[in-house]
Amino acid sequence: MHKYSKKLAVVLNEKVKLGDVMNALAHMALGLGASAKNKDELRLID
Repeated sequence: MHKYSKKLAVVLNEKVKLGDVMNALAHMALGLGASAKNKDELRLID
């Protein structure tokens, strides 16, 4: 079994403004965190 069985991969477009890219990335991360049933699996750092 792999060390981490669940991963989130993001492909960023360099043609999009940095602020817009960071905003989209933040929404993706919040959505991932909110949808996780077991928060310990996220391996978040305080």
